[in-house]
Amino acid sequence: ESRMNILRRYDSWLIKAPLTTKWASSFVIFGLCEFNAQIITCDFEGSEGAATFNDRFNRVDWRQVLGYASLSFYNAPAMHAFYNFAVARSWSLPARIAANSLVMDPMNISVAIFLSGVNKSLGGGSEARDAVVAGIDSWWKNWVATLKTSLMVWPPIHLINWMFMPQRYRVLGFNLGSLGWNTYLTWSLWLLERDVDKATQLAQVDKLTQLADTLPKKAH
Repeated sequence: ESRMNILRRYDSWLIKAPLTTKWASSFVIFGLCEFNAQIITCDFEGSEGAATFNDRFNRVDWRQVLGYASLSFYNAPAMHAFYNFAVARSWSLPARIAANSLVMDPMNISVAIFLSGVNKSLGGGSEARDAVVAGIDSWWKNWVATLKTSLMVWPPIHLINWMFMPQRYRVLGFNLGSLGWNTYLTWSLWLLERDVDKATQLAQVDKLTQLADTLPKKAH
């Protein structure tokens, strides 16, 4: 009964302010994506698998959660407009899925990767200009591989969303799919950054070792 009440309230909000309601739900869901990613990756930040949920929760960077939630300012209006446009033009189901997968998804992935890179860089203390450069670099390195993965994941989700979700719920259905996808995306980017940092540290240690070997040895 409580779930039905929530759904009725959501319906009433959709009638009164459809775009604002879709933006608000997107904001919460995208914030959850970043929250989930930070909770999952806490084990890779030095706890070695021993951290409890409370330990992980206490280490969440809420500025980054809010930063990734801001993806909703782009995503909710874009998907709202796309779903309405596709229905108004009476596109066939294959055409809708193709447009979702080959037009909207590449755009969404680009924005998500860029924002995630900027978000992480700002969270690490970088200046705004350096954070933008980091976001572009993250997009350049990860967009193609992420798009290939998305083409295996998203078409079935789009099929379900178009076939079974009422029009007014399609942005919500897309965002629920995004909850799993963007959690994976932010998590995988986080792991990549960790591996790059480790490789950089190992390279520096190797250079220092080689430099030490070239220095003359003191006679004892």
